[in-house]
Amino acid sequence: MLRFERMSTFRLLRNLIQSCILIRVKSTKMFKRLISKLSKPPLVNIVTPSRPPLPDDLDPALTAYDLTLDPGADPAHPAVAGWCFGLPPGITPIQWPLDPESGYPLQHGFTLRLPDAFKVRGPDIVAISFFGTAADHNDGVPLCTDGLREIILSPATPQPEDPHLRTFWDHAQNAHPLLHRMKDVLGCQFAVIPLTAAELAGSACAVPNIATNPLLANTIEPQWMRIGGAASLLGLEREYLDLEKLTKGFKYRSIGGMPEKRVDHRVPIVLRPRQDDPNGGKAVGHDDYIMPYDENYQRPDWVKNLRPCHLGGTMFPQQAVPHMGAHYIEFEEYFGNFNFGGGNAQLDLKTFAFDWAC
Repeated sequence: MLRFERMSTFRLLRNLIQSCILIRVKSTKMFKRLISKLSKPPLVNIVTPSRPPLPDDLDPALTAYDLTLDPGADPAHPAVAGWCFGLPPGITPIQWPLDPESGYPLQHGFTLRLPDAFKVRGPDIVAISFFGTAADHNDGVPLCTDGLREIILSPATPQPEDPHLRTFWDHAQNAHPLLHRMKDVLGCQFAVIPLTAAELAGSACAVPNIATNPLLANTIEPQWMRIGGAASLLGLEREYLDLEKLTKGFKYRSIGGMPEKRVDHRVPIVLRPRQDDPNGGKAVGHDDYIMPYDENYQRPDWVKNLRPCHLGGTMFPQQAVPHMGAHYIEFEEYFGNFNFGGGNAQLDLKTFAFDWAC
């Protein structure tokens, strides 16, 4: 007796495609993409990794904090001290720092409200916004657009006659008064804008409308300007994604799950006290600083619970230890979507000395 099984259109189509493959029908890229979409769960079904509860209170005198990302955190909670990705607050589009190499806006990596002990540039500076070369604009050297570097970096340059060049000149003339720029050994650009309380509480800044400038026609637009920094971090612009592999990856787990494809999508940053760190309040590399390894280059027990992204305390650089003050931030690539060659970066919050290594 024959037995028939009711089959959904979805399963029928999937089985038909798979049968075609078995009889060695030549597969095209379109077939692969279709099979991927039929075989993998939709993005909405992916479960966000769980997060530990937020700390109840924070001691303002503490001089070391771990920084973790928690997409479900209440922005009003006192332990939430800013966000990664998304948009910077309190500045205007013309103050958004441009990349002098490519001409596009530098990617906003994070905005961080500083604990009292870290307000080392004066009591009026309560936060920073950090920007940098987009990861997909850095392939060992920055992606460049000829003729823009001098205009963007030199406000004293005479006003150009070309109206398209004048757009970049206008940005240089109207830069934020506290803008601080840095450049790494590869020529990639970074910037910090110190923020007042009023700026931190201000509206999110729209991305400068500069992508249609004809001078940028031959320089590809960074992904974050189309889908946002968090989605760009996970490569969500690619047409074919191995979702199972993606959701098991470190970056996915680090940002707490699947982000929305929006330039304003941001992930809250949570401060967690580093109470067991013996280097809290100590300048890095100085006489009283305790290295995070013993004479046999083994890590002691007190190192095990320290997170890779943090304010102050023990530093974990990939190569030589940069000499910085006690008030610095160390962060990984996923903390804003940067390309540090698989390494991490450090920023001194007083001097704005910046370093990274892989």
